[in-house]
Amino acid sequence: MSKPAAATLPTLEQAWLSWRNTVMSGASDSQLIESKRAFFAGVLSLMTLTKRIGEPDISEDEGVFILERIDREITVFFAKVQSGHA
Repeated sequence: MSKPAAATLPTLEQAWLSWRNTVMSGASDSQLIESKRAFFAGVLSLMTLTKRIGEPDISEDEGVFILERIDREITVFFAKVQSGHA
């Protein structure tokens, strides 16, 4: 029997380590500490927003709108990063 899909996803710590190893090679200890704090602060912000979707005053359509808006914002930001404008 195979593992459920959720069991194969990385933990946040694993995601951070992958990001650090990909993007932060050669960074100083203080840069790594501040970057990890910023990474987890971003995760907390995203969790706070997505938890609101489950509240009774948010309809399913509004929840979809919120998730699509978040996706667009992230996509635009990283396009700017890749082009050197963020």
